[in-house]
Amino acid sequence: MTKGTATGIHLTMSALTATGLVLFWMVFLATPPNIEDGEFFAVEQTGQALATEIHILTGPALIFLVGLVWGSHVWNRIRNGFTARRRTGIALTVLFPLLALSGYLLQLASDEGLRALLGWGHAVFGVLFAGIYVAHLCVRPPPPITIEAFLTQTGSPEREDSGPARSHTADLHSEPVVAESVRVAGSGTD
Repeated sequence: MTKGTATGIHLTMSALTATGLVLFWMVFLATPPNIEDGEFFAVEQTGQALATEIHILTGPALIFLVGLVWGSHVWNRIRNGFTARRRTGIALTVLFPLLALSGYLLQLASDEGLRALLGWGHAVFGVLFAGIYVAHLCVRPPPPITIEAFLTQTGSPEREDSGPARSHTADLHSEPVVAESVRVAGSGTD
């Protein structure tokens, strides 16, 4: 993943999380304003329309960026068994389609019961996704193991010709490596 792509994901995640939390508060927690003239208002809180527009317009940018890094980052690490940040990465991989689909369907639903169900589902998926995303960024992979530490952990093999094996780095710098000729099957040479 390039630095530019990572920055784009961080910025869109920040915008979506901020507007999502504001919308969660406005829709589910805040007291609706007192409407005295009996008019119908689709938007009940001041600023709710702006927060909704930013949230809806930023969502496709994140979907695009996730699609951009899917092969090079997500699928590549799953396929190759990369273990650092694996739990949080898999959780994000499972939650992302649920979050995107619930957000999309929330815009299409007209039934109030279905809208409420999708709204709560989208909010729960969003809070979980944002929290796991932060954890995914904070979890650091273990430092790479040195050859000396590896040999200490696994035990150094004994060499028949010179006693105990020396460190691998000493072998690399002091002895030339000579490749033996290898006969390839079907190469036509005997």
